[in-house]
Amino acid sequence: MNDISQNLKLLLVEDSEADAGLVMEMLKDHPDKTARVTHARSMREAEAHLAAAEVDAIVLDIGLPDVDGIRAVQRVREAAPRVPLVVLTGRDDEALATQSLHQGAQDYLRKHEITATGLLRAARYAIERKALANQLRIETERARYSHKRAQRAAETLAAQHALLQVTLQSIGDAVVRTDPSGHVTYSNPMAVRLIGSPASASPGQPVAEITRMTEACRHAPSPQPGAAGALLLPENYELISEDGTLIPIAGCITPIKDPHGEPAGQVIVFRDVSAERAITERLSHRANHDALTGLPNRLLLGDRIDQAISVAPRHGKKVAVLFLDLDGFKTINDTLGHPAGDLLLKSVARRLVGCVRASDTVCRQGGDEFVVLLSEVGQAEDAALSARRILKTIGAPHVIEGNLTHVSASIGVGVYPDDGADSQALLKAADTAMYQAKANGRQRYQFFEPGMKQRAIERQSIA
Repeated sequence: MNDISQNLKLLLVEDSEADAGLVMEMLKDHPDKTARVTHARSMREAEAHLAAAEVDAIVLDIGLPDVDGIRAVQRVREAAPRVPLVVLTGRDDEALATQSLHQGAQDYLRKHEITATGLLRAARYAIERKALANQLRIETERARYSHKRAQRAAETLAAQHALLQVTLQSIGDAVVRTDPSGHVTYSNPMAVRLIGSPASASPGQPVAEITRMTEACRHAPSPQPGAAGALLLPENYELISEDGTLIPIAGCITPIKDPHGEPAGQVIVFRDVSAERAITERLSHRANHDALTGLPNRLLLGDRIDQAISVAPRHGKKVAVLFLDLDGFKTINDTLGHPAGDLLLKSVARRLVGCVRASDTVCRQGGDEFVVLLSEVGQAEDAALSARRILKTIGAPHVIEGNLTHVSASIGVGVYPDDGADSQALLKAADTAMYQAKANGRQRYQFFEPGMKQRAIERQSIA
C-alpha cells in the first residue's frame, strides 16, 4: 500500500468547472500540499484516465452529464473496483448518498460543507478502510483452502485487527460500537472527547445515554435490527455533550450482523462539523447582508417583502414599503471624506432599526438609499406615522468623529395591495414616490399615486 501521507493522487470527477476549481483552489492553499488532483469532467473522461493511470482515491460527484445517481457509482466501481471512492452529494441527495455506501463507496461529503481538510481526511480514511477490507478479504479467501493457510490467515487477521484498532484510536471521527441490546462495546478516543465523559462512553453503557440528542433530533429514524445498510444522520443533528454543550455532528449508523446474518449491533460514526457549519453560516450571512451596515441587502429584502405579502391577506393587513434617500449626503461625503460618510451611514442604519418593530425589516439598497418594510400595517396612516418618526429621528444631529453632522431624508411610500402585488412593483412604487418627495422640497414623505407613474415615464423619455 502506498504511503498515504505522501503524493496522494486523487481523481476528481466533477462536471462543474466552478466546483472543481474551488476544490483544487482549496487543496492548493491547504498546508498539506502533497495531494495531486486530476480533474475529469464526465464519466467517459474518468474511465479513460482510470484505464491509463493509477490513482489512490476517486472523489465522485453523483450528478454528471453522461451518467448520474447510483449508476455513476456503479460505473466507477466497474472501472476501478479496488480504488477507494468518496461521493459528493448535494443538500437533497441524502438517499443517494446512503445507496452509494451500499454500492461500495467508503465515505461521502456534502458539497456545501466541503473543506480541504475534510476532503483530504475523507480520502485518506477511505484508502485505509479499503486497504484493510481488501487485505481481510484476501486472507479470508486463503483460509478456505488449508488449515495451515487458515492459521496464517488468523495471524494476519489478528495483525489487521491490531492495525484497525490503531487506526480507530487515531482517526478524527468518533466511532461507537454497540451490541444487539444497544449497549456500548467500544468507543474510540474521539468519541470519548466529544461525549465528554470516559465513564459514559465505557463498555456496558446504554448508547442512548452517550448519544443524547436535542429534542429536534430525537424523532430521527434509526436502523432496525434487520436493516440492510447505513443510515445517514440528519443534517441538523446535534450531540449534547456531558457539560451540556451542543455539538453539530454528521455521520451514519450502520447495522452489523454475525456470520449467520443475525443482528449483532450497530456502528455509529460521527464527527464534529461546528467549523464547517460556522463557515457556511458566515457565507450565507455575507451573501444576504450589506457589508458596511450589516443590514439585509436587496436580495434578502425581496424575499421578505414577498413573504409579508403572502401572509398579510390572511390577517386582514396591508404591507408598506418606505424607500428612503438621504438629502445632501454626497456633500457631506465629499466634505468630510468617505470614512466619515461610512460612519454616518452606520448611524442612520442604527436609528432606522430603532424606529421599527422587530418583525419589520430595514435594508440598505446601496449608496445612501435605504428601504424599510412594515410587514403588517392596519391602515395607510400607520405607514405615515412611521415615516414621520423616521424623518424626525434621522434629522436629529449625528455625532461623527466628534463633529455634529446634520442630514435629512426624503421618503416614498408604496402600499400593498393598492400600489403593487409583488416586491418589484412595491419597490418601484415607493422609489417613484420618493423622487416626488424630493421634487416637493425634500425632508418629507410622499405616498405613491397612480399619476406619478406616467410622470416618471415622461421624465425618462425626456432624459
